[in-house]
Amino acid sequence: MKDEAEIIRAFVNGTDDLIHNVGSNGSIQYANSAWLHTLGYTNDELSDLKLKDFIFPGYLLTTEDAISQTLKGHKNKHFVTTFIT
Repeated sequence: MKDEAEIIRAFVNGTDDLIHNVGSNGSIQYANSAWLHTLGYTNDELSDLKLKDFIFPGYLLTTEDAISQTLKGHKNKHFVTTFIT
């Protein structure tokens, strides 16, 4: 039987949804294969990327605010942003 981390990794990489993890400094720590393929990046490029590098400028402030509110424990029931490819 696969361990839980392997099952989660397979699920995340098997979806067409764009999934990424952003560190507290705005750096991209992880992105699934759909994210990499759709936005045109490679795993090697992730360490150089910051959130602000791929968010459309008109959405950057609202995106940063939504993340800040989430980190403070507030729930975001509806949140929309636009990525740059």
